[in-house]
Parts: sequence; C-alpha cells; structure tokens
Amino acid sequence: MRSGRVSSVQAIKFSAVLLLCLLTPLLLVSMAPGPQAIYTLWDWANVMGYMAMTIALLLFVYRGRARSFPPFSGRFFANLHRDLGYIAMFLIAGHVGLLLWVEPLLLEHLKPTAPLHMLAGLFALILMVVLVISSVPFLRRRVWPNYDGFRRAHMLFAAAILSLVIYHVVMSGFYMNSRWKLAALAGVGCYVAISAIRNERTVLLSGIVRIRNSAGYSHMITYCVTLLVLMASLVVLLLQRAQ
Repeated sequence: MRSGRVSSVQAIKFSAVLLLCLLTPLLLVSMAPGPQAIYTLWDWANVMGYMAMTIALLLFVYRGRARSFPPFSGRFFANLHRDLGYIAMFLIAGHVGLLLWVEPLLLEHLKPTAPLHMLAGLFALILMVVLVISSVPFLRRRVWPNYDGFRRAHMLFAAAILSLVIYHVVMSGFYMNSRWKLAALAGVGCYVAISAIRNERTVLLSGIVRIRNSAGYSHMITYCVTLLVLMASLVVLLLQRAQ
C-alpha cells in the first residue's frame, strides 16, 4: 500500500512538471508583443503547433533512458518517450489539418512554390510520420535489424524534425516576434542540447531506488496532461472571443 502511495505522489509531481513544460511556451508566445486573434480554431491550431514543438524538445530530454526524476523503472521512460512521440505526431497533424479546415487557401502553402518556412513545417510532419511508423517494434526489426543503426537513424531524423519545426516557428514570425522571445527559445534549445549530451553519456544512474510496476503511469500522465492543456487552451480562447 505504501509503495502505491509513493508511486501516485511521484506520478502527480511528474504530471505537474510536464504540465508546466507544456504551458510555459504557450504563456511565452501569448505575451506582448502578440498578434491579433483571428479565429478561435485558428489560434487553437497554433496552440497544437507550439505544444508539438515543446514535446519535440522534451523527446531529447526523455529519450527512453532512466533519469533521476521520477524514480520509476526504465520501462516507464521507454513508454514515456514512445507516448510523447505519438502525441507530437498527432499534434503536428492536428495543427496542419485544423488550419487547412479553417482556411482552405492555405493549401497554397503546401505547393513547391510556398515559402520555405511553410515547406519546413510540412516536411517535419512527413518525417515525423516516417519516424513514428518506423519505430514500431515489428517494423523496426525489419527495417533496421541492427539496433545501433536504428538508434543513429532515429537520432538524425529527430534532430531534422526539431530543426525544421523551430525554423518553421521562428521564420513564421507570428508569435515568436520579439528578441526576448527568440532569446528564451534559444536558451531552452541550449538546455535541451546539453541535457541530451549528458543523457547520451549516462549509461546507468546508480544510487536511486526505482519504483517497480510504474511503467503504466506514462500513458496516464502524458495523455491526460496533453488533453488538459488542449481543453484549457480552447476554453481560454473561447472566453477571449466572448469578451
């Protein structure tokens, strides 16, 4: 019973951390100077895009290897990385699909003559779908019989996706429209890069008592927190439009 309570407390703490990670960039881009609101669904689609970028950054921090927090089993972190990857893919797809539904003229931005930063966003979605599908275990074993080869290819694809997403966001200039916002993004990028390098060199974190049977918490935390942020952001946008 005590172990169950400890697991729940740790799950709640990590949920709060993930919630803060997803909310911080949304609060950042909403600060002045900010663009004028267009349509509620348009703005909500952009929320999805920024959430996807945040998760793409988090995937370099939580790369499937055990970390000191939360003190869950290694399987929890493997599930966490996979779940975050699925969510990022669906958020990017939702971002693109919802924008096209609200404004069909944006189809022009999917043509070869579209601005480079718009094509970058489209390529990021395509690469994300390829990366996620090729990471499914039974497909992965067929495409990359050698796990090290898969791991290197996975890292290269992930780096390309993150680069394309950041380029798309920065060059769009819609929300990231001031030097201090760009500086904040650059700071986060540096932290993620350092964290990824340290995580790469860390084979085993010793001295930490791992909580067993904690792998399932990943599904509950990632999907519930993402849904909470999505619904809360939609409510906020609707209230803003009602004023």
